[in-house]
Amino acid sequence: MHPSSLPFKLWFFIFILSLLFNFSPKYVFANSFLSCSFLASCGSISNISYPFWGLELDRPESCGYPGFRIDCNDNEPEITIMNVTYRVLEINNTSKTLNVSRTDYRDNNCPTAFQNSTSGNSPFRYAPDTRYISLYYGCQPPTVAENLTSNTQISNQFECTISERNMIAYYAIGDFRGTAVGDYLGLCSDSVIIPVQNSQISFLEENQNPRALEEAVEVGFFFQWSANDSQCDACLNDGGQCGFNLTTDEFECYHCPESESDLCTKRSPGTSSFYVTPVEISRELMNNSD
Repeated sequence: MHPSSLPFKLWFFIFILSLLFNFSPKYVFANSFLSCSFLASCGSISNISYPFWGLELDRPESCGYPGFRIDCNDNEPEITIMNVTYRVLEINNTSKTLNVSRTDYRDNNCPTAFQNSTSGNSPFRYAPDTRYISLYYGCQPPTVAENLTSNTQISNQFECTISERNMIAYYAIGDFRGTAVGDYLGLCSDSVIIPVQNSQISFLEENQNPRALEEAVEVGFFFQWSANDSQCDACLNDGGQCGFNLTTDEFECYHCPESESDLCTKRSPGTSSFYVTPVEISRELMNNSD
């Protein structure tokens, strides 16, 4: 053993103990402030902040709001709402809106599972310009009398092969309940409701083909969210960072301890966000103990 190694290890051990017993409260508060100040990026989406969080984004759960986890999958941001996974196309913190499109319908009208989009009891709600299209799978070949293709609100049929099963499918716009078309579509084995932007309805009516359906779904739609937004605005205006207390299930406003103000004002080069590494925090805390 090198003669100088033991003193160094002993010093390091004492140093760690000193952090745990003397400086851990300051470290926790400073680290929470700094962690939640960090603006994350994934793919084309940058400046990701509260209420969003994600382990791959280096934003811990305490920096976000329940239901707002973003996964960076192959450098593409994804969010799961009511068991349906969406690709995140845009985040607008000013309007509190989220532009998303379904991952299971990306370049594909024939998913392996049929699942409706819904906001349910999540903190998300559909934006006012949202419209809905219905997809029907496992339909029987229509008779001439049903004359489906002459209806401007229903497309020509397309075919799907799902789990080695060939089937006829349609997408429809509008409510056909109580009509011959509705009676026919009601006999299909499966159906899925997918939101789209209102601007895509005329496009779908003018281009009744499977590719138009893919394009309309790819454009996505907008969710509006609610996540203690007024409290977060007040927190930011007071110099804090927004977060969530996982123990009390309540909004948390993180402020940097006054004793660590120098540490919390360090910025990472080339960014507008606060960031400092744990090593720098430890070094700063040790210097402050002198």
